[in-house]
Amino acid sequence: MDLLLHPATASQLEAVAAHPHAAYIFTGPRHIGKLSAALLLAQRLNCADGGGDGCRGCSLIAAGNHPDVTLVSPTDKASTGIAQVQALQQAVSLTRYDSLGKRVVVVESGDSLTTEAQNCLLKTIEEPPLGTVMILLTEQLTSLLVTVRSRCQVVQFRPLSADRIGTYLRSQLALEADKASHIALLAAGSVGLATSLARDSELYESYRQAELMAERIGRSSRFERLVLAQELAQSSVDVERLVSTLTRDSRRHLRRTAATGDHSSMSEAAVQLRAIERFERHRASNVSLKTALAGLLVEL
Repeated sequence: MDLLLHPATASQLEAVAAHPHAAYIFTGPRHIGKLSAALLLAQRLNCADGGGDGCRGCSLIAAGNHPDVTLVSPTDKASTGIAQVQALQQAVSLTRYDSLGKRVVVVESGDSLTTEAQNCLLKTIEEPPLGTVMILLTEQLTSLLVTVRSRCQVVQFRPLSADRIGTYLRSQLALEADKASHIALLAAGSVGLATSLARDSELYESYRQAELMAERIGRSSRFERLVLAQELAQSSVDVERLVSTLTRDSRRHLRRTAATGDHSSMSEAAVQLRAIERFERHRASNVSLKTALAGLLVEL
């Protein structure tokens, strides 16, 4: 696959392209390349030349106009519902445009599928029309029902190393070494995010401010964090980005301490991650931002 991917992920995708099954779950962080990989796989499976690199079918897929490739996106920010799944099922029941290729259905936000939609989709996964490949993209594998997960093959999209992303930014986007290294760290393994940060100065500044705030939180006492929670609730700092930064730092800390066998620090990192999970549950339950932040920052 002609994408910058973790070697283990790239190897899995090559195997999928060579011997495709009926249903897959591509799972991994946002901006990691799941959608790009799914569309590239669709090109490989429908390419007249077999390489996925320029025939008419490939061009149609790249333009979003191939009749045998369907992209299902949420109708709003909340969910992908049963009506969309039923429309998908109707579409895949039709005769394929190209009988030599594959019909590829990509559900862009598997995390947003309602329980009813997943149960409805299950029948198509269990009894797919001939020549159909279904791909569910998800950030959290556990957002899908066990019955759905058990009937799909999982492709794990792993984060890239900061060194690989930094090298890519220097060679492909001509960034200076220092900025490339900083963006590579901010991107937390995602080349898609790294590319966006390199090209969008406002986005880069937003991530940089979140990083600075995370560092400030790390240096603060518990009382100072309570004051910070009040500041944050009224500041221009992107709280979602800040929480993502805190999550990234806690996971890095957990990996480092696990490698050294420092059980005390491992426990501390695990506590931080649980605090972040509680914060996200509180926000999903409409707890006020100020209250949720205070609870999070006190526990970190």
